[in-house]
Amino acid sequence: AKMLNLETARKATLVEKLAQYTTETMIGTLANTRYFEVVNPGDISRAVIGSGKRNPNPIMIGQLVSAQAIIVGDITTLVNRTEQLTRIEKIKDKTTGKDTETTVLYVKRTLELELTYRAVNTTTGAIMATKTLEDSNTREVRYTDRSSLESEEAVFRGMIDAMLPKIAKQIAPYTETVYRGLMKDGTKDPEMIKADELVKNNLYDSALRVYLDVWKRSGNPAAGVNAGIMHEVLGDLDSALATVRQVVDATANRKAMG
Repeated sequence: AKMLNLETARKATLVEKLAQYTTETMIGTLANTRYFEVVNPGDISRAVIGSGKRNPNPIMIGQLVSAQAIIVGDITTLVNRTEQLTRIEKIKDKTTGKDTETTVLYVKRTLELELTYRAVNTTTGAIMATKTLEDSNTREVRYTDRSSLESEEAVFRGMIDAMLPKIAKQIAPYTETVYRGLMKDGTKDPEMIKADELVKNNLYDSALRVYLDVWKRSGNPAAGVNAGIMHEVLGDLDSALATVRQVVDATANRKAMG
């Protein structure tokens, strides 16, 4: 409708304003990753209109604009709730100095936003990822101070600004260096010393085997925890968690729990 100048002269709703703001901000956020080449929605609209096709699916859109994937988003929850509350408060009489009770009217505003997005492969039409992010904001002020509340749109925009970098991080490859410290062993077991040396030489597979052998043989919690760390280093997070849970269940070791 916008492309053909057929829009009616009506005021946009709050959810429409936020959807437009999310789209515009998301384009910049994805472009700033320097990993994606983002196709502007306006270019997609022109391509679809020019093709004469109705109800285009992701595969069709991908072919029209040479896109490998499409990000589809929905504002699935938008709550804007205002309540009036009364409270009994004590005030001091300036003349007598005595405390008296008075009823004070308050306004409580609760804003909630839930944003769901899907990444769709334009070659197969398959959904590659689906994520939901949510945030909320609650403020309570005296009724006479209600004008001090920031506008609902500004608060929701702040929530969106906080969400979009998370989305970019979830879908754009990035490098992150993570350091792990091995659990210290007080047994002076030569096999543990051997395993520690293997770790220093980046021989994580070999170190994992030694730590697991020591854990199964002696129940040494340091061996079990360090085996879990080796699983993590090697990218097997499920085994990492399962191994450390075994240590916790068997020994109740506080460091293992941590």
